[in-house]
Amino acid sequence: MEPEFDNTAAKQTSHEKGVSLEIEFALFMKSSLHWDNYSIRSQQKGKSNSGGANADIVAKRSDDRGRKLYNLGVIFSVMGVCLLLIAVLIFIVDDSYSDIIICAVSLGCVLVPGGIFCLWLCKKFYQENAWVECKNLKGKAVYNDMVIFLNQCRDNMACKDKDLKLVEKYFVSASGFVSSALKLAMDNEITCYQYDENKKFEKVKFWK
Repeated sequence: MEPEFDNTAAKQTSHEKGVSLEIEFALFMKSSLHWDNYSIRSQQKGKSNSGGANADIVAKRSDDRGRKLYNLGVIFSVMGVCLLLIAVLIFIVDDSYSDIIICAVSLGCVLVPGGIFCLWLCKKFYQENAWVECKNLKGKAVYNDMVIFLNQCRDNMACKDKDLKLVEKYFVSASGFVSSALKLAMDNEITCYQYDENKKFEKVKFWK
């Protein structure tokens, strides 16, 4: 079951407002940005900081190789199960076709484990990640907020963290951004989101 959130946040503390925004955007990533899973408030490694940095959200999905392996795993598994079912049906109808039955069972017993292995492999090794910083404050996110987030991402990439393959960076500010922060984000390929007038997430453009 997905966690619930309350984006009205009228009587929430600053901490509760932050967590509420993180959960809301994490669900938005799954429903609209095609990310498969996420973790909230996780500690990520850094080269210059032995304690690492706290990431508001880290999202995960299969990379290109992972998606290909997933499709291959599904095909192998379905084909293997179909062959095993066909072998059973042939045996029930007429068990005189022993060679066909043996061939179908043998091939099915290879394809099903092969498919399962491909599915395991794509989830275990071929993943890519997004790091998300969230600010649910009355004021806009400022230049220094973006600098801190950018340095955390760079520090993680510098330590060559094998557990985190960072391909996307997001900064979410409920109240928007000052122009200098937004310019820094765009120059460093950080995707920015804010609330629109209906309290829905909208992607921010530098020239808006």
